[in-house]
Amino acid sequence: MFAQLRRTIQAALAAVTGGVSLVAMWPLLGVVAEPSMCLGLSPQQASIGLHLHLVSASPTCANGFAATESLAPMVGITVAISLSALIFGLLSLVLAGGGAVAVRTLLRRVGRWFRRQWVFIFEALAPRPSAAPVPVRVDGRPYRRDFSTVQRRGPPCTPIS
Repeated sequence: MFAQLRRTIQAALAAVTGGVSLVAMWPLLGVVAEPSMCLGLSPQQASIGLHLHLVSASPTCANGFAATESLAPMVGITVAISLSALIFGLLSLVLAGGGAVAVRTLLRRVGRWFRRQWVFIFEALAPRPSAAPVPVRVDGRPYRRDFSTVQRRGPPCTPIS
């Protein structure tokens, strides 16, 4: 019980982390389309971006910072990681909550339906040959099996004196 609760909590944390990270990266998705976009960053974000060479100081921008060429791939990588964490967390949450049983039941029903539907198609494409009698050799004499003395059971037939 505790293991299932722990898995559920971990899955929920992964989904929340991926969702929050994806929401935080949403405004920067325009950088992928236009790499020289002006950004409105806080002083902490600007110092980190300048240190990592993701943004540059630009006098043409009102906020003072423009995206560099290395920010667009970084945004793409971050969005991919965030999206995969969100999807993994949601799937884990569904599986931890008993979704595996429902998926297995659904797959079995779909498989049964396909097998029923495809039987008609295969019978139409390749009809079975008609049944024909097969000659079998039958011996007319009754068969009697003689057992050896080792296989016989019971007391010996000779009188004991």
